[in-house]
Amino acid sequence: MRPRSGSDARPAGPKLITKGSILALAAGLAVGTVVTAAAVKAVPDSTAPSCGVEQRPLRVAAAAEIAPVIKAVVDAENLATDDCRLRVEVTSSIPSATAAALQKELIDRPDVWIPDSSVWTERSMKPGTGVPDNNPSVARSPLTVAVPASVAAGLRRGAAPLTTADLIPATPEVSGPVRWVLPEPDGAASTIGALIGLQAAVGTRPERSALLTTVLRSSSRTTSSLAALAEKPAKTALPTTEQQLFSHNLDRRNSKLVAVYPAGNGFSFDYPFVILAAERARRSQATELLASLQGDLGRRLLDTAGFRSVDGSAGPSLQAQAPGDARRPAGVVPDATAVNAAFRAFAAVNAPTRLLAVIDVSGSMKRKVPGAGGATRLDLAVNAAVNGLAVYPDDTAVGLWTFATQLTPTTDYRSLAPIAPLGRGADGVSGRERMAKALAAVTISKQGKSGLYDTTLAAVREVRRGWDPKRVNSVVVITDGGNNDPTGITLQRLVATLRHEHDPARPVALFSIAYGPTGDLPSLTMISQATGGKAYAAPDPRMISRVLGDAIGRRACAPNC
Repeated sequence: MRPRSGSDARPAGPKLITKGSILALAAGLAVGTVVTAAAVKAVPDSTAPSCGVEQRPLRVAAAAEIAPVIKAVVDAENLATDDCRLRVEVTSSIPSATAAALQKELIDRPDVWIPDSSVWTERSMKPGTGVPDNNPSVARSPLTVAVPASVAAGLRRGAAPLTTADLIPATPEVSGPVRWVLPEPDGAASTIGALIGLQAAVGTRPERSALLTTVLRSSSRTTSSLAALAEKPAKTALPTTEQQLFSHNLDRRNSKLVAVYPAGNGFSFDYPFVILAAERARRSQATELLASLQGDLGRRLLDTAGFRSVDGSAGPSLQAQAPGDARRPAGVVPDATAVNAAFRAFAAVNAPTRLLAVIDVSGSMKRKVPGAGGATRLDLAVNAAVNGLAVYPDDTAVGLWTFATQLTPTTDYRSLAPIAPLGRGADGVSGRERMAKALAAVTISKQGKSGLYDTTLAAVREVRRGWDPKRVNSVVVITDGGNNDPTGITLQRLVATLRHEHDPARPVALFSIAYGPTGDLPSLTMISQATGGKAYAAPDPRMISRVLGDAIGRRACAPNC
């Protein structure tokens, strides 16, 4: 290919891959080399016989970014099998849409499917869909996160390149340096790759679950494009393939986007070659096409388009245009277990919540907190609960109990607000308003003691009684002490009862907060673990809102966190 003349001249190297340019390159390579002869049979003229299944072309559905390369290889090599000219029809398809169609077992299906990722083939398919496992890859492209150059400049510290860890909030209470674009994973493999990368980026940080919650809850579900992000730069992080970002930057020198990679190995798109045809002749034709894509011409065209080879190495084109990025690891292709876990994690973090908040109002909660301007433990706990609930959307259902001992003639707890959505109801009053009034009514009990164990068991049973399969059902207990009710259930009996009544099909996790220096963290840990929940130490009242976020985020990593 010739460089542009005058001031527009470019250094030697490929330009943005378009259908016209890739076909021209394919024609030049086919004429100037003899590498294709061993891979396929060349048919000398257009009079080659049309045989049997040759009555219609071999139908190939491919991801949009790789479809032009496949078409170019087909047009350049004039493929044939058994002396029959092979006609190939290549169409651009959305991988998720094709996967959905295959799940429905539609009869009219492509002979060959080349999605962007094995995510779509590794997911559990219904029996009879005919989607094989372990399909050979024809190219690789690591997941990158595109950010505008101006945004990247503001985030960079020193000469070290940015990593995905730099795009995560410093603490769960802030929204973070960028807003991630994470469409529903059923429609975008990039979201699955991004989630796997985010889980690795938060690593072993103590607040990893809450950080993950902050990123996912604040992300955009609207599909965006590299062109739109470049046209109107914003503090946005857009997961995409290295190849697509390479192609974007190659022809837009004045609106480049920066590629941000993980610190280590990340997610890799692997473009599997999936043969769906059942007929032997069709499968033979598909095999010929695969050989051509894996041959010298196919590899050259894929490299020119910005793809890496199947072993993950970057070719001359990527090395010439983005030498620093070309040295980055190609990433790994996740197995079915990792893919399905990522789908579940995304759904769990974003699932609506049904929560019962239970606050200790025993005498110790009236103690003033040093340096808090005269505020008591209860004052700060209530304020923190208000702030913590602010991170929940309107479809969250929340209720409020308080507890001490003998708050009613028959119980150690009192219900101040039934479990109901935070959004506006039919009467025009929002659940948030009701919760605000209920929290404002929280006062210290005159009894002064804590009936923690009896209240905990009653709260878990109450949430399970109205268990909602469309929500994540849980209990959050905030207390600054232990159990002081000598006539109530014992710790050992409580833990045994919670374990016995735990139903994996109807789980209710208990998250407890040992608030202040006198909180009984060991006992709360035993109680929470019996339900699949977790206990937290919160010496600082401001940590309560963080704990609520962490409790949500644990859904993305449970039971390994």
